[in-house]
Amino acid sequence: MYKIPSSVKIDAKKGLLMHRKGFMGGTPTGWGRAVQLSSHKNLDEHTIRTMKAWFARHEYTSYPGYLKWKRDGSPVDLTKSNRAKYRGAVAWLLWGGDPAKKWLQTINLK
Repeated sequence: MYKIPSSVKIDAKKGLLMHRKGFMGGTPTGWGRAVQLSSHKNLDEHTIRTMKAWFARHEYTSYPGYLKWKRDGSPVDLTKSNRAKYRGAVAWLLWGGDPAKKWLQTINLK
């Protein structure tokens, strides 16, 4: 089992908050992952593998949207113009964001 860092929990909660406020982004799988990351203490090896694969696939799709969201000041208040503008950011945050990606890189699976 792998202890989930608090920074990962915080980003997952941000993604859920944005989703609840009406921002577009993520999927039911991502929303479930965010609930898991924000409410559990540990993850098993299978989940770690799944997350590593997700970050590998989404580095070139969701991550640019996340970077745009950061450059724009990380808004979490919904406006008509940004409802769909930050879909990549929402998806990235739901999976634990940059802290999760960095944490997963420290885990060597056999």
